[in-house]
Amino acid sequence: MAKEVEKEIKKVGIGLVLSWIFSFLAIIAGVVDMSYSFAGGLFIILAGIIISPVFCSFIKKKFKVELTGWLKFLIFIILFIIGGILISNSLAYKTITGNGIVNSIESQTEQKSEIQSTCTPNWQCYEWSACMTNGIQTRTCFDSNNCQTSSGKPKESQSCTPQTQATSAWHNVTYFSGKGNKNTDSFFIKGDKVKITARTWNSYGFGSYSAVDLKKDNKAYIGTGLSISTQGSEDGNGETIYRNLKSGDYYISVISGIDWEVNVEEYY
Repeated sequence: MAKEVEKEIKKVGIGLVLSWIFSFLAIIAGVVDMSYSFAGGLFIILAGIIISPVFCSFIKKKFKVELTGWLKFLIFIILFIIGGILISNSLAYKTITGNGIVNSIESQTEQKSEIQSTCTPNWQCYEWSACMTNGIQTRTCFDSNNCQTSSGKPKESQSCTPQTQATSAWHNVTYFSGKGNKNTDSFFIKGDKVKITARTWNSYGFGSYSAVDLKKDNKAYIGTGLSISTQGSEDGNGETIYRNLKSGDYYISVISGIDWEVNVEEYY
């Protein structure tokens, strides 16, 4: 009777596939990284070998030791991290120039010193800023030759005296007093805004009406004036403001049958 030979069917799991992939990628990366750091690239290659199925089978047959999946992964991570640190440290002390030449930091420092010794700064400065309330004004200065030095750089701040803005206020222009109708003498107004303040008295208990107007010497109309009405023997008071006036000579026209006084103020 013929013996039936059972063929063993090997199952390929996702863990085995990932081991091959990580092993292959790590070895390729290690070879490439050896151009930056030989030791760093070597550690990454070892990480790829440790996780490879071939290496695990060799260890199992040779030494009768079987590495578990988690142990292989842990060794892989440790070796990979060590290799990455070595490569990073190597790159930190080297830089690639435009021509692909590797220069150390010491070489760059020497080149910078040579440039500074042969370069003469040409300092250019912008205008000073307005004086701030803290009594300081600033400006920005730069070296048009880009010598990478601060030697001889002009100062960029200095003390100053802030300019105080004048505040506008009412200023007395002139004063008139009298009795009855009257046109006062002319007086000069700078323009813009004028205030007229008037008072009347001595109506003898009959009440009164008075009109006070600001007029321009050229007879131009400048607006409604001030009217003051009183009852009995009370004093009369009034105030009005003319706006948007033009500079020139003006006078006060008073129509009244009693005593009066007028004060003229200008705002500037």
